[in-house]
Amino acid sequence: MPPESLLHSIKTLPPFPETAGRALQAIQDGNSSTQDVVDIIQYDPNITTNVLRLCNSAYFGFRTQVGSLKQAVTLLGLGAVMELVMISGSLSLYNEDVSGYGIRSRVLWRHSVACGLLAQILSKGGSRVDPATLFTAGLLHDIGKVVLNSFVRDRFEDIVRLVEEHGYTFVEAEREVLGMDHAAVGAEAAEKWGLPASISVPIADHHDFERVQQGDPYTVLVYLADRGCKLAGTGIGVDAWSFREFRYALKRAGISEEDMDSSLVELKRDMRRISQVIRLEQS
Repeated sequence: MPPESLLHSIKTLPPFPETAGRALQAIQDGNSSTQDVVDIIQYDPNITTNVLRLCNSAYFGFRTQVGSLKQAVTLLGLGAVMELVMISGSLSLYNEDVSGYGIRSRVLWRHSVACGLLAQILSKGGSRVDPATLFTAGLLHDIGKVVLNSFVRDRFEDIVRLVEEHGYTFVEAEREVLGMDHAAVGAEAAEKWGLPASISVPIADHHDFERVQQGDPYTVLVYLADRGCKLAGTGIGVDAWSFREFRYALKRAGISEEDMDSSLVELKRDMRRISQVIRLEQS
């Protein structure tokens, strides 16, 4: 049973960024138009600035200066704009050093962005998912570490010892030492924010592929993206994981190892694109 103070820390989390939440809800509503999304985000100066900065960056090389949000959305596409909306919004959630896990400033945020991007890239093969929802699930998959940070600080060595000396997975060791793991805590946070199961379930199960239900492409893709980021060098943590399980997950998602390799190349390009606008350095 998790300590009461841990459950209280979930309840006192900051609210999910309002603009990002409203934009995500509009995207999930099949009746909303691109203009509806523009109407939501145009009054957020930080997001609008980032969208215009990306549109006018050397990465795209448009011949004329783009000065309006509507024009930027038309040129970039709603998918790219929603990535920036969610990334910009998530800064307020990942704004503190996660020292309890031994993670340097912004490293967790960078990994989370990479996971969201890779999940989207892997979904292009035909999975029936909403890209904005999938990206958000990847972006928030480790948010539980932010909640658990202060609780882990004094017990991290105990967790690592169980992993390295006794063969526990990282989440198993967290449960043993803390009474709850970061994936379950993250799912609790997502539910507190009123986010749908298509986001909270991948957060809860991104380490436990055996729990992933058939017909749930979101969790499989977030699982693969998290582990793919480790292969790409943007992963974090001391947890060991099974390549046999990884290959089975690829097969279940209909993704070949060659597709994964090419997706990791595309991920590097996408991370460079995002870095044109928002600093993602590991410092």
